[in-house]
Amino acid sequence: MVVFQGAPVTLHFTGIQGPSYRIQVDGHSEIIELKRGEVKTVTLAADTPGVIGFRSLDHLPSMQGSVVVLPHP
Repeated sequence: MVVFQGAPVTLHFTGIQGPSYRIQVDGHSEIIELKRGEVKTVTLAADTPGVIGFRSLDHLPSMQGSVVVLPHP
């Protein structure tokens, strides 16, 4: 996903892999715990250009992703 600096970023995580797992999002202090069938949402401010990474702490390296934050045009 690619966004411009200053845009709000909302990520929706859905528990579909195994009975439960944990997700960590850069810039978000809480660990997100998901059970099968649950949906949890995190909204972040993309204030700084760069990369916001997210990953499952229980299923690395296969479950990870990133949001690229571009400088505001």
